[in-house]
Formats: sequence, structure tokens, C-alpha cells
Amino acid sequence: MPDKNQNSKDFPLVSIVIPCYNGMKFLPISLPSIAELDYPNLEVLIIDDCSTDDSVKYIQKNFPQFKLIQNEVNKGFAYNVEKGFWICKGKYFFMVNQDTLHSKDYLQIAIENLEKDPKIAVFGGKIYKYDFDKKEKTQIIDTIGEQIFKNRQVVDIGQGELEIGQFDFQKEVFGISGQNPIYRVEALKEVAIPLKNTENPEVFDQDFFMYKEDVDLAWRLQLFGWKAFYDFRAVAWHGRGTSAVLRKKKFEIFKNRKLLSKNQRFYSIKNRYLLMVKNDFLSLYFQHFFHIFFNDFLYFFYNLIFDTKNISAYFKFLQQLPKALTKRKFIMQNKKVNATEFKKWYK
Repeated sequence: MPDKNQNSKDFPLVSIVIPCYNGMKFLPISLPSIAELDYPNLEVLIIDDCSTDDSVKYIQKNFPQFKLIQNEVNKGFAYNVEKGFWICKGKYFFMVNQDTLHSKDYLQIAIENLEKDPKIAVFGGKIYKYDFDKKEKTQIIDTIGEQIFKNRQVVDIGQGELEIGQFDFQKEVFGISGQNPIYRVEALKEVAIPLKNTENPEVFDQDFFMYKEDVDLAWRLQLFGWKAFYDFRAVAWHGRGTSAVLRKKKFEIFKNRKLLSKNQRFYSIKNRYLLMVKNDFLSLYFQHFFHIFFNDFLYFFYNLIFDTKNISAYFKFLQQLPKALTKRKFIMQNKKVNATEFKKWYK
């Protein structure tokens, strides 16, 4: 626990950015958790994405110490975290979903790890599911990090499992899920992609709009030689609207796909291909071709028969392909890890 007699400037500044949209179900629980964090050097920025409920009034009345920015047009999750990143002044960038709450020592443990190893780009703790309907913490794991498979499916490790101590360890993981990662600003600036006609280079891909932008960034950070680190001592809870369910095997992923919203299903299809175009090694893609083809074959025919409205996601991907190839060129020219080194992450 930080010594209360120490000056807050003895601790590196952490910038917390919270994208908000119609959050009245969550904010009365999540924002007090932020206010109670046992860390003395914080700035908190809330970006409201045109909420139509009382979110803005609630924030203004109850948390005037937090900086509030209101968008005039709904821009989506990726835009809001990107906007927040370039405004923030901290050494570390804490990206918090509106439906997340934390143990008081979460930041203390995170910064302890990040300060200890300068190659850690992103930190995550043990995240449980929170039931906002019952206002109850659960012992069901939401995520302890991200795992990538040879078929290029990326899942949250442990999701849906009852926690009985099996995740009580500290280790490197492929990536940290996007509901509350703590990033090293230096690392994000290194992997930011310069684009024409933009004021700042791009960290969180705006073409993703929502869903899988965290995977894209995790993949890019690994390609540039940075680490993602998990420590079980840091504990948080996440509401996850799609619920925390087992998704280890193919049949579990298909079975629980109906829990995703229409938008999530659309963007998960489109963004899967953007991920591979931007970040994949061609040599590893062809090594794992049959794993990938089988996965995509199943998904395409599933959508063709059961979810026809999402066929448009494939056409949207083709529309965004040229820009993705431009981004790929920058990534491949500047990566620091080769295919042999990266291959260890595929399960």
C-alpha cells in the first residue's frame, strides 16, 4: 500500500480513460470503484459517446473531479479510447470499461509490475464476472489474458470457469483483454501507425469501430517485441454483456455465438480478417492454412444459413482491405520479432 506520507509525485502518473455509452446501469457501481483506488497519482477522463440516458447528469453531479468529454456524434469504442489516449498525460494508460470495478490495490500491483520490467507493455489481473442485475461479485472467471490459436481464433483464458485457485500465478500471456488493460504509453506510441490526413498516428484501429481492437493491439505489441503480463494478485470484476461462458472448443464457440449482439457478430467477422491482414506472418499463415480454412469455412456457412445478415461483413472487410494493407506495410517493416520467435504463441 502506498505510504500516505509520500508525495503523489513519487508515483508515476496513471491516466484512466473510461468510454461511456448509456451507462446508468453500471456507473453507480463502477465509478465509485475508480474513486476508491488506493493509488495517489491519477487523472480520470470519461468520454461520453452521445448517451441518451442520465449518464452525463450522474457523472457531473457525483464525480465532478473526473474530466468529462461529450461527443457530438456516436463514434464507437475504438475512437473514444484513441481520443482519450492522445489527451492523457500519464506514463501509463488505464483503459477501463464502464461495466468494470476493481479491488482497491489493483493499480498498486499493476504499477509495481510495470515499473519492475520496462519491457512489459500491458498488464492485466484476474478478472471475474460481475452480475450487474443482481449486483453481485461472482467466482466465475471473465479473463486472465488472451490466447491465440492456429486457426487465428483468440479467446479469453479461463472464461466461464469457476475459480478455485487454478489461475494463482504470474506469467506472460499473448495479450490482455480490452475491458481494463493498463498500457505503457511509451510502448503504444512506438507501435502507433502513421496515417495520411490524421493529426496523430493510430494506436487503436478506427476501422475496427468496436470488438477485437484489443487483439489487434496485443498482436502488434508482440510483433514489436513487447510483453503482456498477468498477475493474479490484482483482482477486478467485469459485467460483460455477452456473459462469461466457456469458449475453449469449437462447438462451445458456435453454441454461445447467439449470446453476442448483432453488432458484435458483424464486427467479429469483419475484424477477424483485418487482424490477419495487418499482423500475420505469411509463412505462419500458410503453415496453419488448413486450421484457418476449416475455421472460416464453418463460420461462412453458419452465417450463410443461420445468420445471413452478417454476410455483409465480408463485403465491408473487402472495402477496408486497401487501408489494412497500408497499415500492414508499416507493421512488417518495423516489427522486431521474426516468425520463428512469434510461433510460440499459437496453441
